[in-house]
Amino acid sequence: MQLSLKNSLDPRRATLAFAALYVVVLLVHVVAAVGGGVLPDQARDTYFAGRIAAGLEFPLGGPVIYDTFQLGPLWLYLCAVPLALGGGFASVAMFTAVLSTLKYPLAFWLGRRLVDVRFGWLLALSVFCTGWTWVPLKFLTH
Repeated sequence: MQLSLKNSLDPRRATLAFAALYVVVLLVHVVAAVGGGVLPDQARDTYFAGRIAAGLEFPLGGPVIYDTFQLGPLWLYLCAVPLALGGGFASVAMFTAVLSTLKYPLAFWLGRRLVDVRFGWLLALSVFCTGWTWVPLKFLTH
């Protein structure tokens, strides 16, 4: 009996399996973000986001990355959302973790659209493997 890979991968089951893995990865990121350390960049961004949420300041510029690239104000306004909803620093950390994990389903969806479900898995796993280091899990940053 010969096993055919073409018929062995049901797209619905593969998508459900990916969704289950994504929930685990999301939880790991959120727990790590809340229990992790704070870098000066994240403290600065949260400070300005708090000023936006309180209506005290509406900056037209955002953080500068490596003294060369202006990120723009969108990041600060995004960080202001959980603060405007009544959250604190931990809510910004969780929000950042959730945003950072959206790259995995995006890669999966893109791979499925471009080729097939197997390629979606490969693309998502390649993004997962290259981005999986202890630094982003221990310290939040833009």
